Amino acid sequence: SDSGPLISWPRDIYTRNMNNDILIIKELTKAYDEFYMDKAKRLGRGGFGKVYLIKSRGDESEWAAKYQKQKSEKLRRLVQDEARKLRYLQHKDGKHVMVMYGYYEKNDHTLLVTEYLRGGEIFAKIADRSYTLTEQKVIVYVKQMVRALNFMHSRQIVHLDIKPQNIMLKNMESDSIKLIDFGLAKKMKDGRTKVGFAGTIGFMAPEVLNCTTATPATDFFSVGVVMFMLLSGGHEPFWQKDEMTTMKRTLKVEPSYEAIRRGVSRDAVDFIDQLLRKGQESRLSGEACMEHPWLVSGKQLSVVIENHKMRSYMARQRWNKAIKAVRAMVRMQALLGDRPDSGAYSSQIGRASCRERV
Repeated sequence: SDSGPLISWPRDIYTRNMNNDILIIKELTKAYDEFYMDKAKRLGRGGFGKVYLIKSRGDESEWAAKYQKQKSEKLRRLVQDEARKLRYLQHKDGKHVMVMYGYYEKNDHTLLVTEYLRGGEIFAKIADRSYTLTEQKVIVYVKQMVRALNFMHSRQIVHLDIKPQNIMLKNMESDSIKLIDFGLAKKMKDGRTKVGFAGTIGFMAPEVLNCTTATPATDFFSVGVVMFMLLSGGHEPFWQKDEMTTMKRTLKVEPSYEAIRRGVSRDAVDFIDQLLRKGQESRLSGEACMEHPWLVSGKQLSVVIENHKMRSYMARQRWNKAIKAVRAMVRMQALLGDRPDSGAYSSQIGRASCRERV
């Protein structure tokens, strides 16, 4: 059953029969027997909890551990659901999906251990001034995204939060990517599922903004947004001024391709255009994506794409993340009866933003 109990997920994930949908859990204290938890290095933190870099006691391999203290049974079940979906996607054909080692619980504490993707976010690498982005490299990235989603959809899972922050590089030396963060992912039935308002504005498909029904085409709309940004060097097809205006533009689905530099192939623009469509049935399917001339032509497309807008996008994301962190801090202080004044609020934002830049 969904709430059923729970032993450890074996290390050799590719030998397990994945035809069931059972979550396997270990007692949290056993994580200390398997990993050097006392020497953990913090990789990040947010409203979701904290992420640490830990090492296996067996072979010294490095893993990422997301630790959370759950404030309610509902939140604990949401974390369980994310782990269950991720475990269900552990398969030899899912090489572009993040590897899950195991899931641990004790009382209101949860720990999700996954592979450590040392390459970081894809846009962080691309935005670096020393990185040369070409259309050919974009093809390499998009092919992997499509393969990852085709695998997920074949297992009746829709991601619902495809965005640059959830596309990670295995390491800095290669262009191999993996999809992460399955907190919003949903199980489909016959290729469809009801959805609420969930995801990231600017990357959400119209049907998600309208809270109707999601299909695999929903994820491919988001791929179209990411691909637009890659080929334009960081321009967002629907973002304008604020979230409300961005949602209105997304619902109209009228992107302007002027931001995509001359020299980018017509096939590339055609590929995006067939993804960024209002009707799900009119978008390219996963199979059609892999057969599109842009992905199969084999042409060496070496035009260099300027990435200065990518750096602006990354800076805005750091600022937004800092503001969210401060808002969470202010809410906590309010609950404790310690309300900061506006000056303190501003200084907290500044400190959080500086920490993000570091």
